[in-house]
Amino acid sequence: MGKQTKRNIKRIDHQAQEKRRQRRVLIFSIFMVGLMLFSIMEVVIYNTRSSGDNQMVYGEYEFVYRDLGNGAGVLVTDIGGQENEFQNLPFQVSYLNVTPAAVALLKGASQIALSADPRIIDLADGAENAAMIDYARLQLGLAIPEKAFNSMMVDDERYTLPVIGCDRASPQLAVVIFNATNETSVVVDGSCIIINAEQRDLMKIKDRIIFEYYDILKDGVVVD
Repeated sequence: MGKQTKRNIKRIDHQAQEKRRQRRVLIFSIFMVGLMLFSIMEVVIYNTRSSGDNQMVYGEYEFVYRDLGNGAGVLVTDIGGQENEFQNLPFQVSYLNVTPAAVALLKGASQIALSADPRIIDLADGAENAAMIDYARLQLGLAIPEKAFNSMMVDDERYTLPVIGCDRASPQLAVVIFNATNETSVVVDGSCIIINAEQRDLMKIKDRIIFEYYDILKDGVVVD
């Protein structure tokens, strides 16, 4: 068998593996989002019984629960004429320790690279962690569309994304690194923000950063 034929077979096998990985990531994403949305439903049910509607107001922002069917839903609010979706209300993420320097860095940057290590998929629970990181990056990018874009920390043939790590960060190009870890923290290293969190806390950190970015929260306190 020639070398070219072997390379073609290897490429076809790699493509098949990638398609299977993408299916696993999609299925897990749907499952995990469903679990998180269940907690949202609990909050909304309580609010509905208390106030007679499904609207919650924080400062000048009104959050409305949107039923997606099959017991799933999201919290929606309008920010600057743009509709944004959340998995948590401001008070549910106010306890997280997010340094104001991280938010100031994002506000001052011209571009924001949302990066992760593609090799996480090869580790234990890699597919699940990768799915949650991808979902968090997607939602953060949609919330700041004029600045944010996806990237990877290292080159990987499975992705066609720019390679951007902390070494390329600057005041104009803020880099946000997403890590799946057992401990939750937000660390600022120069112009690089490193988010360490377990799967469900990634959503909370993502929501907290957006709330702080748009001044819905300021240092964890609701802005009147």
